[in-house]
Amino acid sequence: SLFKLDKKRSIIKKRRNAIANISRKLASFLGHVFMKTGKLIGREISDDRERDRRY
Repeated sequence: SLFKLDKKRSIIKKRRNAIANISRKLASFLGHVFMKTGKLIGREISDDRERDRRY
């Protein structure tokens, strides 16, 4: 029964590690995307400000 418990624990640990890895990859990917979109949005906002100044 001890062996079974250990096996269950290792499976849970592996699953947790896998989930952590996936979430880490997802977080870095989302961060990258947000950086790019943030820069684009920032550029658009500054363009709008320039336009407001002209008119």
